[in-house]
Amino acid sequence: MVVMHIAGMARALSAALDCLAGAIIGVIAIPTPILTADLGRKIREFFTKIGQGTTDGEKVQADFYRKFSEVIASVGPDGWLQWALDFRNMLVHRGRRLESGQFVPKLPQILGPDGDQVLRARRLTYLPRNPSMSDVEVWRETPMTSTRDPLQTLVLAEDAVETLGGLMDSTKAMISETAKLLIDVWKWRRDNPQILTQPAAQWPKGATTAPSSVFQGYAPRSRDLSSSIVSIHPVVWRRFLAASLDDASRSQWETFD
Repeated sequence: MVVMHIAGMARALSAALDCLAGAIIGVIAIPTPILTADLGRKIREFFTKIGQGTTDGEKVQADFYRKFSEVIASVGPDGWLQWALDFRNMLVHRGRRLESGQFVPKLPQILGPDGDQVLRARRLTYLPRNPSMSDVEVWRETPMTSTRDPLQTLVLAEDAVETLGGLMDSTKAMISETAKLLIDVWKWRRDNPQILTQPAAQWPKGATTAPSSVFQGYAPRSRDLSSSIVSIHPVVWRRFLAASLDDASRSQWETFD
């Protein structure tokens, strides 16, 4: 159960980071597909390429990245974001690393009716120090005959509860502060719509016009969804209007380039 919840939380945090990456790509006008957004190599390569920027638009983009980097550094210890991304990739793309844990005395101490201490313990779970590496690679770099304690190079020397709690706080703070930066850029773009245009590379194939999957389920049409009454939140309706999905605006999709 502990391992299951650790994986679930790591995936949830990474999903939030991927959504943030999508917002960054859209608002900052980064020429990379928005549907496969993640805070990875392509975003870093873009900002590295433009450097300090030469045009007014590039300077706004470079200024955002500078402030965004400062936010990342301010909301957690060195390397926290890369560790979180590596941990998620380990869970999704590779086999599980060996699990590490130990039992420690549970406080406060309790004495039984005979005056002897009742033995109680709780289990500490440890997360890998370098989730980007495989078990074989880690153990290769950590011989058991080493004069230093080899186990300290395998795992983070803290309870997984501390690690995951810290990741939650850092992720929430980063998203909150980055959202403020994105709002500032969005306001600037609304006032200067011609300076920074939206890259067509964000939607390289354009809008999908046909179903991409022939899969119809394992019991097709056994439980049709009724459309006689549809209820949605007002915020969702605002999103529909912004995307020109209402009948009055739907024709605009034919004019988008």
